[in-house]
Amino acid sequence: MIKILNNKAACISLLVFLFHAGLHAEPALYTVSGSAEYSASSTMTDWKGKNDSVKGTLSMESPGGKICIQMPEWNSGNLKRDAHGSEMFEVKKFLQSCFVIQAVSEKDGKTTISGMLTLHGITKAVSFTGTKKVSGSEVDLEMNTVVLLSEFGMKPPVLMGIRVNNSVKVFVKAKGRR
Repeated sequence: MIKILNNKAACISLLVFLFHAGLHAEPALYTVSGSAEYSASSTMTDWKGKNDSVKGTLSMESPGGKICIQMPEWNSGNLKRDAHGSEMFEVKKFLQSCFVIQAVSEKDGKTTISGMLTLHGITKAVSFTGTKKVSGSEVDLEMNTVVLLSEFGMKPPVLMGIRVNNSVKVFVKAKGRR
């Protein structure tokens, strides 16, 4: 009788240990890298810029992670425009912009990743929407959002006497691996 109780006690102890360990297991993190593009405009023209420095981590099971971009690396193909952008972003003072992930949701085939974006030293809630494709240990993301420069304490630059619109579309393409 004692031997059976000891075996039951051992089984119960093992189950409690496994259950407890499962509750505290770290969620699987994806190491993410990719690029971001912006689309900006004025009353005279539209243009885009690209930045290939997107890097960070992302967890889908227990939403979390942090993805950053190096602000001096934006390239629109126009040195003068990029200099105005660097001046507006104050890239010597604010080298990075980071997005801390707080929630991931899916509805009607679209993924929304919400969190806190720090840009130009100001942190605001932002949501990116788009598509997420998971295949084995990889995830592909194509997400976008709209950023109002004034919400992050910036005044849109004036180029050739024409002010850039306050609203800037941001597109992110990234691949993550576990």
